Amino acid sequence: MHEKRPTKKPPSILSLVEPRTQPMTLSEALERDDHLRFTIAELVDRVGSVQELETLDDEPIAPEPFAWSMIDQAHEPVVGRLRATIAEKIGAFLDAEYAVIVDRLLAAAATAPQRPLLGSTKDDRLAAGLVWLALATNDDVGRRLRWRASTIWSLFGTSNATNIGQKLCRAIAEPADRDASPRWSHHPDPSPALRSPRFLRGTTRRRIIAERNQFEQELREEFERRPLRRRADGGVAMQATSMQVVGAVKGLSEAGRAAVTLVFENNGRPRLIAISVPDAHDLIDSLTWALNKKLPSLT
Repeated sequence: MHEKRPTKKPPSILSLVEPRTQPMTLSEALERDDHLRFTIAELVDRVGSVQELETLDDEPIAPEPFAWSMIDQAHEPVVGRLRATIAEKIGAFLDAEYAVIVDRLLAAAATAPQRPLLGSTKDDRLAAGLVWLALATNDDVGRRLRWRASTIWSLFGTSNATNIGQKLCRAIAEPADRDASPRWSHHPDPSPALRSPRFLRGTTRRRIIAERNQFEQELREEFERRPLRRRADGGVAMQATSMQVVGAVKGLSEAGRAAVTLVFENNGRPRLIAISVPDAHDLIDSLTWALNKKLPSLT
């Protein structure tokens, strides 16, 4: 006759509960090493920082006068010529938001330390590269998109000026957020990253906001899928699958060790879990301890 084992207090499950009471933030997600880290980093790279991404709005850019006060005397002639060229060649095809964005890019290029407007590049190519940059950074250049690059070159009567636009982008772009800069892009031809919402139309920012919201939803769902998580009130939320106990069988494992197989049923499908004999005794203790506890109050 076997001697009855005394019931011992089981170890606390609290050691398995993460202290986090809220889903991971976008800043925290940038510390991960999975697809979310890289795709969020792409969005951050487009607007400049996590803070900009979190507070981004989709209000259309309102008309504004050109910032002549920012332009020094050395740049005034070329800036004036470029504005006139853009207005003549393509101004009729640019909406009010793009007109402001092109002006902002022109002012930014004129004040960039590299002074990219004062080289030997012809005005038509500079203007074409600037307009390409404004359109491309807003995802408006490419096949089956609003603009083709060849259309821009044709309107300005110049050859491919993509390299000019890319050079202007490097001169204008805000410094990269070292922690957020993506190591790769999931887009085959990513848009130029100026790292500022100042150069993004309302519709472009709306798309970025939708992607941001999708990632935040993924982080919320990931948090809620955790089987053990800390509640904001200090309690523990448990997410478990309801099953019916069928029985238990004692036998030998493939390694020849004694084991107990627990058999459950879930929606007509059997679920089997094998544990060692010592763990089976610990399970009995845990069940006995739990059954002897009073139910918590719902109020």
